[in-house]
Amino acid sequence: MRNIHIDYHGPDHGFQAASLLAKEAAKESKMMDPTIIAWHQSSRVGATPPYYDGANPDTWWEKYGEGNGGRLEVSVGDDYQFIMMDARGYETVGDIPLRNL
Repeated sequence: MRNIHIDYHGPDHGFQAASLLAKEAAKESKMMDPTIIAWHQSSRVGATPPYYDGANPDTWWEKYGEGNGGRLEVSVGDDYQFIMMDARGYETVGDIPLRNL
């Protein structure tokens, strides 16, 4: 898997802003239709990420993303990490933001 780091030191503008930066970086890295398959936020105060028995809560999201088609990891600052896949070639499903083979 390829890795890109966006050096971002400004205030945390949340998931939406970080995901847009990650998608733009993926496009610049030749990904035609970047889609987030998994993500992680390092600095969630008091939040607990989804967890299942036997999984390491710090790495399961990355393994899930890579195992389900992720080809690019984009880190935005020190807070957000995204696993991206290229969704071109997938059909859209109506107006909802899903893709189908």
